[in-house]
Amino acid sequence: MKWSNAVSLSWVVAGVSLLTNAVLGYQMVQARTNFAALEQRLDEVAIEIAVYSSEDVLLKEVTTYSVGAQTLGEVLEQLNEVELLAVELSGASEFGRYIISIENEVEPSTYWGIFSATNVACAGLESYDGTMTDYCSLGIDSIQVVGGDQFTFKLLGY
Repeated sequence: MKWSNAVSLSWVVAGVSLLTNAVLGYQMVQARTNFAALEQRLDEVAIEIAVYSSEDVLLKEVTTYSVGAQTLGEVLEQLNEVELLAVELSGASEFGRYIISIENEVEPSTYWGIFSATNVACAGLESYDGTMTDYCSLGIDSIQVVGGDQFTFKLLGY
């Protein structure tokens, strides 16, 4: 009798173990599916930034998920606050703020040009002299950002 109870108990333990593994396996599949969906959603809201020197040397690339940022200026502030991108901005003026330096790059007689082929305020626009396309002619506080935007900052001479 005792041997029969031990066998029965081992069958119960094996059954519970199989059931537990099946449930955990299902939960792992669900977690992977949810993670993949989250990754896709994050890609849709990501804002990408690339910074180049005046010699076309890539200084920094950043992908951010700036929550609550409505303008490019707010995105740059957030990146600076969390130390992902060193940005120095001017104070407020009647014309808005402008970029003084990015990653401590600043040179005499230069300014930071902003380009984006994905942002509605910049895509397809030419620079004032007609030599550059996808040029953002608005200030950083006037450029509205949306997920999927990609911006390139380049130090340009006057």
